[in-house]
Amino acid sequence: MKASATVKNYKTISWNNASGNPNDKANSVANRGSRCAVVFYQNTSHKGAGIRFNRPASGGITSDPYLKNGGGYSETSGASSKNFQDKISSHKWVRCS
Repeated sequence: MKASATVKNYKTISWNNASGNPNDKANSVANRGSRCAVVFYQNTSHKGAGIRFNRPASGGITSDPYLKNGGGYSETSGASSKNFQDKISSHKWVRCS
Protein backbone atom coordinates (compact mmCIF):
# COMPACT_ATOMS: atom_id res chain seq x y z
CA MET A 1 0.00 0.00 0.00
CA LYS A 2 1.23 3.48 -0.75
CA ALA A 3 -0.36 6.32 1.19
CA SER A 4 0.32 10.03 0.98
CA ALA A 5 -2.41 11.06 3.43
CA THR A 6 -3.33 10.21 6.99
CA VAL A 7 -5.72 7.23 7.19
CA LYS A 8 -7.94 6.70 10.25
CA ASN A 9 -9.36 3.33 9.23
CA TYR A 10 -7.67 0.85 6.89
CA LYS A 11 -11.02 -0.94 6.42
CA THR A 12 -12.18 2.03 4.30
CA ILE A 13 -9.35 1.96 1.73
CA SER A 14 -8.03 -0.60 -0.76
CA TRP A 15 -4.64 -2.02 -1.57
CA ASN A 16 -2.92 -0.70 -4.68
CA ASN A 17 -3.80 -3.02 -7.59
CA ALA A 18 -5.44 -5.65 -5.36
CA SER A 19 -8.81 -6.47 -3.90
CA GLY A 20 -9.75 -6.09 -0.25
CA ASN A 21 -8.42 -3.68 2.33
CA PRO A 22 -5.08 -3.52 4.17
CA ASN A 23 -6.53 -3.64 7.70
CA ASP A 24 -4.46 -5.96 9.91
CA LYS A 25 -2.53 -7.31 6.89
CA ALA A 26 0.85 -5.48 6.92
CA ASN A 27 3.97 -7.58 7.42
CA SER A 28 6.49 -4.79 6.77
CA VAL A 29 6.50 -0.99 6.53
CA ALA A 30 8.76 1.72 5.14
CA ASN A 31 8.61 5.50 5.17
CA ARG A 32 9.78 6.77 1.80
CA GLY A 33 8.42 10.27 2.34
CA SER A 34 10.44 13.46 2.19
CA ARG A 35 8.63 15.66 4.74
CA CYS A 36 7.20 13.66 7.64
CA ALA A 37 7.64 10.75 9.99
CA VAL A 38 4.76 8.24 10.06
CA VAL A 39 3.13 6.56 13.05
CA PHE A 40 1.30 3.26 12.57
CA TYR A 41 -1.38 2.31 15.12
CA GLN A 42 -2.88 -1.03 16.08
CA ASN A 43 -6.41 0.40 16.23
CA THR A 44 -8.50 2.67 14.02
CA SER A 45 -8.61 6.44 14.63
CA HIS A 46 -4.95 6.46 15.72
CA LYS A 47 -5.63 4.59 18.95
CA GLY A 48 -3.79 1.80 20.75
CA ALA A 49 -0.10 1.00 20.51
CA GLY A 50 1.80 3.03 17.92
CA ILE A 51 5.23 2.87 16.30
CA ARG A 52 6.94 5.72 14.43
CA PHE A 53 9.28 5.58 11.44
CA ASN A 54 11.35 8.62 10.47
CA ARG A 55 11.56 10.12 7.02
CA PRO A 56 14.77 8.94 5.31
CA ALA A 57 16.42 12.39 5.28
CA SER A 58 16.27 12.64 9.09
CA GLY A 59 18.02 9.30 9.66
CA GLY A 60 17.26 6.73 12.31
CA ILE A 61 14.72 3.98 11.81
CA THR A 62 12.79 4.45 8.56
CA SER A 63 11.46 0.93 7.98
CA ASP A 64 10.83 -2.49 9.47
CA PRO A 65 10.95 -5.42 7.05
CA TYR A 66 9.62 -7.83 9.67
CA LEU A 67 6.97 -6.29 11.94
CA LYS A 68 7.13 -9.17 14.43
CA ASN A 69 10.37 -7.79 15.86
CA GLY A 70 8.94 -4.60 17.43
CA GLY A 71 10.98 -2.15 15.35
CA GLY A 72 10.38 1.57 15.11
CA TYR A 73 10.23 4.19 17.84
CA SER A 74 7.64 3.69 20.58
CA GLU A 75 4.92 6.32 20.36
CA THR A 76 2.86 4.74 23.14
CA SER A 77 3.67 2.89 26.33
CA GLY A 78 5.25 -0.48 25.55
CA ALA A 79 4.90 -0.16 21.78
CA SER A 80 8.58 -0.88 21.08
CA SER A 81 8.17 -4.43 22.38
CA LYS A 82 4.93 -5.13 20.51
CA ASN A 83 4.50 -7.45 17.57
CA PHE A 84 2.85 -5.29 14.88
CA GLN A 85 2.66 -7.96 12.16
CA ASP A 86 -0.89 -8.10 10.79
CA LYS A 87 -2.08 -5.62 13.45
CA ILE A 88 -1.95 -2.15 11.86
CA SER A 89 -5.30 -0.39 11.37
CA SER A 90 -4.43 3.31 10.90
CA HIS A 91 -1.55 5.74 10.43
CA LYS A 92 -0.82 9.45 10.56
CA TRP A 93 1.99 11.71 9.41
CA VAL A 94 3.83 13.58 12.19
CA ARG A 95 6.90 15.78 12.71
CA CYS A 96 6.54 17.36 9.30
CA SER A 97 9.16 19.85 8.14
